[in-house]
Amino acid sequence: SDRTSLGVDVDVSNGKELIIDKVQEHGLVADWNKLKPESQLRVNDVVVAVNGVKGNAELMTTEVANNQVLEFVVCRTTPKRMDTAVCHSWCDTNCVRGTFGKKLVSQ
Repeated sequence: SDRTSLGVDVDVSNGKELIIDKVQEHGLVADWNKLKPESQLRVNDVVVAVNGVKGNAELMTTEVANNQVLEFVVCRTTPKRMDTAVCHSWCDTNCVRGTFGKKLVSQ
């Protein structure tokens, strides 16, 4: 791909989600984290949807590889209440829908 890499390593072993293993120093995610400290992507965050594709890790990674515009829905369990995940939308620098850092709370 000729575009800047996302700069994350993901674990796809459960087949349903992308779990972030590593955020590299360079890439779209690192740039985003500097710009938006309140909604950073971190290790162990779970990407549950990419551009509306969800429930299939293989299809989600294909979506990442084949598209210039990405919108992720990312969930993080909170240490105080492991049964509650805080989710938000995340977009790369090309996202035109303006859903950066939108917080959704789901059970």
